[in-house]
Amino acid sequence: MNPAVHVLPTPSAEYRRSALPAPRRLREGLERWLDAGWRGGRRTSVAERLDRAGRVQEREAAFAALSEKQLHGTLERLRKAWPAGPAGAEQLDEALAAIAAAARRVHGQNPYREQIMAALALEEGCLVEMATGEGKTLTLALAGVLAAWRRRPVHILTANDYLATRDAEALRGLYAFCGATVAAVTGEADPAERAKRYSADIVYTTNRELVADFLRDRLRYGAVRAGERRLLRAWLGAAGTPAGVVLRGLHTVLVDEADHLLIDEAVTPLIISAPRRDVALEETCREAARLAAGLRPGEDYDLDERDRAVRLRPAALRRLEEEWHPRTPILRGRRWRREWVEQALKAREFFQRDKHYAVQEGKVLIIDEGTGRTMAQRTWRQGLHQLVELKEGVALSPSSVTVASLSFQRFFRQVPRLAGVTGTARENARELWHIYRLPLVVAPTHRPSRRQMGELRVFLRGAERWAAVVTEIERLHGSGRPVLVGTRSVEASRELAEMIERRGVKYQLLNAMHHRREAEIVAQAGQAGFVTVATNMAGRGTDIRLGAGVAEAGGLVVIATELHESGRVDRQLHGRCGRQGDPGEVIGFVALDDELLRRHAPRWMRWAADAVLRRSGGKPWVTAAARWVCHLAQARAQRRAYQARLEVLRHDRWIDEAFGAAE
Repeated sequence: MNPAVHVLPTPSAEYRRSALPAPRRLREGLERWLDAGWRGGRRTSVAERLDRAGRVQEREAAFAALSEKQLHGTLERLRKAWPAGPAGAEQLDEALAAIAAAARRVHGQNPYREQIMAALALEEGCLVEMATGEGKTLTLALAGVLAAWRRRPVHILTANDYLATRDAEALRGLYAFCGATVAAVTGEADPAERAKRYSADIVYTTNRELVADFLRDRLRYGAVRAGERRLLRAWLGAAGTPAGVVLRGLHTVLVDEADHLLIDEAVTPLIISAPRRDVALEETCREAARLAAGLRPGEDYDLDERDRAVRLRPAALRRLEEEWHPRTPILRGRRWRREWVEQALKAREFFQRDKHYAVQEGKVLIIDEGTGRTMAQRTWRQGLHQLVELKEGVALSPSSVTVASLSFQRFFRQVPRLAGVTGTARENARELWHIYRLPLVVAPTHRPSRRQMGELRVFLRGAERWAAVVTEIERLHGSGRPVLVGTRSVEASRELAEMIERRGVKYQLLNAMHHRREAEIVAQAGQAGFVTVATNMAGRGTDIRLGAGVAEAGGLVVIATELHESGRVDRQLHGRCGRQGDPGEVIGFVALDDELLRRHAPRWMRWAADAVLRRSGGKPWVTAAARWVCHLAQARAQRRAYQARLEVLRHDRWIDEAFGAAE
């Protein structure tokens, strides 16, 4: 059977707080601040980069006047003379100008000055923030050709398999004209086919595919000291490569939607495991679920929503010892019985269908909360997945034995040349420098933004908020303007869709259940009168072009129905409108009983905001105070997530120090 990929639950708050002594945490925090502030802040100004990009554009115009044969010959000359290391400024400018001319010749695309600026920054090993619709795909292609000319492996990571295949096919002509081959590696390819595709000069794939293949190849090398270092050296030219290895090496990795891969998914450990039927585990899960079925919140246990933890009360613990006699041996111990029952309660209380997981064809599929997509090859560990399956009444999946594990953060930190583009990164500029040594370059938009940001509308309860959202959708639909509505979960998108349908408004629904039609649905979202309800993914990687007459009517309206735990995700949704100087409008809604505030806003602050807002009658200054509470909760959520990523970084460094010394 093929190995499966698993994901561990987030470490507990108790573990995170006790991972390091307080003095060391303080010292490391100060070092991070000084390091990011001084070394990460030294970078070329935007004006200087734009001036250089303008000079490249002038040279590109001269290349565009050449015949096809002459341009092809120029590219071939540049490719053969391209150095394995960094190129000189004059050589780089000439090469990029010629590649830009090739893009115009092959695809009719004339790279903007801002795209050339971004490609230069990628070549320097930077992370580039480019607004939605500014042409990230072509920018990555320009940098990809330069990297491929070094005759070292180049991997371009996209958000999903569809985008990897789409971009590889769309840019095949440009790459061929520049003397480079291209392929896409997706989950559909078998090992032999994967090895063949990985042999291309430029490979489009996803982070999960690349890291999983990296781990499988490492297993084929066997357990050796300093495995990663020896494996990389072997891939870069050493003899004796074992049979079955699919990757030809790691050198340059260019990441699209880099904020999601380098930050949101950074601490997710990708685990290669072999499935194995474990009767004892199944019995333990069934018994724990049976024991938990008779317990009630507030009476037998307490819920900690912020840490998503369950704590049994003393009375419930005594009942477990006195009244219940589990048949499973592992549950006869007091400690194990408590942990398994709390795990069963956690599955019942905190893991919600159509929010954290979906049930399709009798299987529980995890939903990525950052993208809204289902992840068929991933499961929760420590019995949590089986406990969720018991809750849903589906067949239990087999347990597994871990064979290899690697966090995405650790993988990207060991890539020799890393760069990427994203629409949102400035909030995490210090972190990106500290963890990955990636300086941030913010590329200006090609045309001035005409996006209008409306005030965040705050409501007491979720029901009031949803009613207001539906009323606003109905009003905008009546005016003929297209509307894109962003929700945080599949469940919320379904409920909102039903409410809209009852008002007689036609809509398109885009969530984890409809991901195969994602690009098609999103591409139509800018047509007059269209209403699109989407989860967080909101069609990242697909442009929303305005239909006839929409720009004159005010452009696309984006409605954000909740704040997310990261402000970057909010900005990603906002960026779906107002692309390339188009008009657009963003309207935000939030309720004081949203999950974000329940988990991350102080209880007394929520009570105060609730009381004041209830008595105010909607006065502007009071609403502003409520908005401040919402943003404070978001800031606290971002800070907690950052601390979790730092814990993984510390653990990775400990591994490097412990095992690196043994080499």
